[in-house]
Amino acid sequence: MKRVKIKFSSVTHAMNAKDIIQKNGGRVSIGKNTNPGMNEGCGYFLIVIGEAEKIMKILKINSIKIVGYDYI
Repeated sequence: MKRVKIKFSSVTHAMNAKDIIQKNGGRVSIGKNTNPGMNEGCGYFLIVIGEAEKIMKILKINSIKIVGYDYI
């Protein structure tokens, strides 16, 4: 399975997303970018193992705002 790094503008969004992903059976860990970019807010991210498209859809349905994502 692929790993994806999903970026959030706040720790609140990241924590809510983590709970939602775990409730849907996803494996996830949270981290903090020490040098976030201009549009990355506080710089929190999740590392998720699974299908990125499915995860993004679940987060969108639950109104969780995503700043961006990268496959790692």
